[in-house]
Amino acid sequence: MKKIKTGDLVRPKILRDVESHIERVLYANKKQAPTFSSRGKTRIWPVDQIALVIGNDERKIGSSIILKIKVLLDGEQWWVNEHEVEVVSEQST
Repeated sequence: MKKIKTGDLVRPKILRDVESHIERVLYANKKQAPTFSSRGKTRIWPVDQIALVIGNDERKIGSSIILKIKVLLDGEQWWVNEHEVEVVSEQST
């Protein structure tokens, strides 16, 4: 899997249940690392909306590394996990 980079256009991965073919939405967070006691603002990101990647970061939780990306949606910055999105168009280098 290619690493998502700044300038790529992405959308939530389209995940389908084999039997019902239901598409899902993704919840994006204002905070890079929300917690149960401090969730911050969230928004629904529908699968048909494209976003611009404007940054990325790694977050270590125990021995695991979570790759986070910052996207621009409707003029605001939001954070999601990298594995929850797919690249629609790559930034040419």
